[in-house]
Amino acid sequence: MKITRDFLRSARPDIEKDLAAFAAKHGLSVSVKNIKFSDSSFEAKVEFSVLSSGGVAMTPERKHFIELASLYGVDPSFLDKSFRHGGHVYTVVGLNPKKRKNPIVMKRSDGSVRISGPEFVNLYMKTGLVS
Repeated sequence: MKITRDFLRSARPDIEKDLAAFAAKHGLSVSVKNIKFSDSSFEAKVEFSVLSSGGVAMTPERKHFIELASLYGVDPSFLDKSFRHGGHVYTVVGLNPKKRKNPIVMKRSDGSVRISGPEFVNLYMKTGLVS
């Protein structure tokens, strides 16, 4: 057997399903990120997070947003708020302080994760607010 991109695309849902069962059993959230592979092996970053009382995962990015958003000129109340842009809905889910130019982490309506600068988020929160 040879590990290929197509193999990983087909195997990833099974991996995520099995990890999700483990996470649910222990009251956690799980996210599979950054899969790297060669012909004979693969590795993935797997992140488990504690769920808050509201059932929301307290990821490092979420915690950073709560603590640091105002330092980046972004209203902390924007967390979990959504706006529409370019045919997609974006929801603010966190902040990555290691990304100096584009620290805001957003989840797009197609499930992909995007990063952005504070100016973009501030502009569209005023003009394209969804919820």
